[in-house]
Amino acid sequence: MVVGVTALGFALKQTFPAPSLLVILAGGALFILILPPLMLLGALGWLLVARAFVQRSVARAFCVHPGFGILSRASEWMFHCVYGREDGST
Repeated sequence: MVVGVTALGFALKQTFPAPSLLVILAGGALFILILPPLMLLGALGWLLVARAFVQRSVARAFCVHPGFGILSRASEWMFHCVYGREDGST
């Protein structure tokens, strides 16, 4: 991640050596828009790695919970994609 961000910074510096206010605002808006999907992708990656080390019941306690609207559904969907739907506790 650090290497990717550094490379992106160098590429943007070459592309826009003196960015205007419009370019800065557009870049900030783009960052805000892509941050949540990238965070969900990171959470999915964490679940894929943790599957080998974390028991299903422990991961379920952190991933499956009501009360956060669309984030709860996304979290539960990721959990079921990684660990499967059959758990016997429901």
